[in-house]
Amino acid sequence: MDRMRYSDEDLEAQRQQALLEREIFPVDHRIQRLRSEIRARLRHLRNLKQKGYPVAHAERLLGLMCRTLAVDRAYRRAMLKAIRGRIR
Repeated sequence: MDRMRYSDEDLEAQRQQALLEREIFPVDHRIQRLRSEIRARLRHLRNLKQKGYPVAHAERLLGLMCRTLAVDRAYRRAMLKAIRGRIR
């Protein structure tokens, strides 16, 4: 049976992709956790509103979490740019 052979370019592309994923994983994981926490906070905020409780604190916290998410996404973009510049 003839095995498929990968070209040097394919192997290099796979190596670069693995390097990129390994370095960017902690940031991606933090973004994913923050997004799930924001979704949970939104559900909590809706429940508070339905019950008639004050929501000012929860709204401020949610706004802060959204700004944190925006900063993390910008950091991820900058990190990707730096890694791609270093790899090439």
